[in-house]
Amino acid sequence: MLHEENASILTLLPALATGLVTKTSHLDVILKFIDAEVNKSQQNTQKVDRLIHVKNQLEDAQIDVSEFSLDIDKPKTLLLAYTFGEIYTPALALFTGRHITIELWGSDLEGPSVDTIEKSIMGDSGCESMFIHVSDAPKVEQRQEEQNVNPFLQVRAMLAKVGILMSLSTFDLEKPDETEEDITEDIHTKSADPKEETGNTSSKSDHSKPRTSTTKSIEYSEKKTGITNTSSIFNAPTKNMVDPYNWFCSCSQFTKKSFTAHNRSGTNILGMTTCSPVMAGIFGNSKCKYPKTLPICQHLLAVLLMLFNWNVAVDAGLVHAYWVQSEATQIEIPLKRQANKVVH
Repeated sequence: MLHEENASILTLLPALATGLVTKTSHLDVILKFIDAEVNKSQQNTQKVDRLIHVKNQLEDAQIDVSEFSLDIDKPKTLLLAYTFGEIYTPALALFTGRHITIELWGSDLEGPSVDTIEKSIMGDSGCESMFIHVSDAPKVEQRQEEQNVNPFLQVRAMLAKVGILMSLSTFDLEKPDETEEDITEDIHTKSADPKEETGNTSSKSDHSKPRTSTTKSIEYSEKKTGITNTSSIFNAPTKNMVDPYNWFCSCSQFTKKSFTAHNRSGTNILGMTTCSPVMAGIFGNSKCKYPKTLPICQHLLAVLLMLFNWNVAVDAGLVHAYWVQSEATQIEIPLKRQANKVVH
């Protein structure tokens, strides 16, 4: 099957892209990091004891586990990069960087339901006037990045994301408001006795500056979206229209590859391949013709990654949908179903 025409798109992509991106709570990230450090440091009893002390406090603390990070499956992303070459990394950045927008056009006051949108996005009948836009390639920059050598500094940085401070002398955890109370109390105590204010105040060690090593990384700029009633979306000159159901992208990278005979039906493209529901939705009921070898670009690939990870894309806010009544009036449709905040 892998040697067949379009195997990379019809066979490898569904197998590798499904489950490529997952949501992981900040708490789970910290606990997994601590467990990994404990396993690596079995010979250092003091270090292990301190890490376990931090972990025990974390498990007893009230932490909002709705705060999350995106986790990319490393083996899958490596194979996808090998399969699709230089377009894969920008495509992944477009998907995870919130560069995809769905526009649904109509004159009604209210837009279609979330269920209707989901059916349409998966290729079922529903919203006929649906357009998917992907902004141009994300800006790629090289910058110097500091890496914490000390694992406790890494733990402290991760704890800061969930609003917890860690003392590097006692390894006790505390909320910022508790620290503020201690600082305020300390200031009042010092103010009560001016004589005690004199002396060497620089004797305290500065634990906030980690030892660092320098490495190169790639940073992708993110497009921020929100509810709007202006025509800002229409004025963006870098948007590309993507239609996966007719296998089309308006970018020059895609159109240059499309100057060839389109004489195959969707059924011909699928052939004897045991296709995924996503590919069946794209090609199964299609009425257009396709070239023998399917062209692909980073924008179309980004949309396909979104389709194979739709639930995560919606839950993590990676894709936004707008109900467009006119060029000047567009209202964001909340795709994510509201859930109660979970506290561990």
